[in-house]
Amino acid sequence: MTLPALPDQMLPAISSLIEALGIPREALASDEEIAHAWHDLPRELRAIPPELRGELIARMCVAVSTGLFDGAINYIWNAAVLHLRQRIKGFGLSVVAQILQSDFEDKHLLELQDSELVELCLKLNLITEDGFFFLDQCRDTRNNFSAAHPTIGKINDREFTVFLNRCIRYALSNESSPRGVDIGALITAIKAARFTGGQCSVWVDRLQATHDAQRQLLFGMVHGIYCDPGSAEPARLNALELCNACKSQFTAAIKSDLVNRHSDYLAKGDTARHTASQQFFERLGLLDVLNESERHTVISRAVRNMWQIHQSLNNFYNEPPFAHVLKLCQSRAQYLKQRNRNLSTSL
Repeated sequence: MTLPALPDQMLPAISSLIEALGIPREALASDEEIAHAWHDLPRELRAIPPELRGELIARMCVAVSTGLFDGAINYIWNAAVLHLRQRIKGFGLSVVAQILQSDFEDKHLLELQDSELVELCLKLNLITEDGFFFLDQCRDTRNNFSAAHPTIGKINDREFTVFLNRCIRYALSNESSPRGVDIGALITAIKAARFTGGQCSVWVDRLQATHDAQRQLLFGMVHGIYCDPGSAEPARLNALELCNACKSQFTAAIKSDLVNRHSDYLAKGDTARHTASQQFFERLGLLDVLNESERHTVISRAVRNMWQIHQSLNNFYNEPPFAHVLKLCQSRAQYLKQRNRNLSTSL
């Protein structure tokens, strides 16, 4: 791609306008900065797919030609945001809703803050970790140095070119992350039928290979599948098996996200999902992440169920699974008691 040379009268006209307004020439980019930015522009524009070179790109070029770099970065950032939204639409709003366990339609996509949009793209594996890092920097630069808000300073031609390069490379190109889990395939595998052979191990390896942000999102989604009253028993068993295989690697952020989802069910009065969620933590041996009241409820229910089955016919045949659950609860209770005792001693 080539751009026409700046008209000979362009730069003198800018200087004349500034002089007529009685404003220092330094208020806008210098003639040298404009010339360099204009010279570097074609190289960057060639990296934008032709179908994405729309109105905002044209406005950006006009802004560059007059030294309005603050306006130019706003136009290219808006173009990047629009394309990231399109990527999410292409991924499937219904799939995103299932992953987030909440409604997610066009209006929800439009309501996302730019920071939330970039983070969601990372979790969905639509941008790389590098892309997230640099686009988040661009977002901060846009908020503080563009015409979108009162600025705290000015950027020069080199800073603008770097900003432009990052927006194009990580948002406007068709780059995809080499790492990450195919979320649609994972959902299908969990819901299709009971895992066979080494199927679970394959998904465990893929989850371990992806980045922390997507891993947190996916375990929250798997928890949601387990708690969904509409999930078939094989899907719930698959979800439990997958999480059980990975629970030793659950970070504080993953545990916190799971507890927040669990608490949301209670806050919304969704008894079915909340009860299933308690069972989820119970079967994974993660009762210690719940508060004391929640743990008391789970243990009391386990004792009650054990007593009821003990009093029924064929109790010797039916007691083992209930006894196993009660044993898990007891083990966690003893662990917590010992941990608290150790903490008290150390203090």
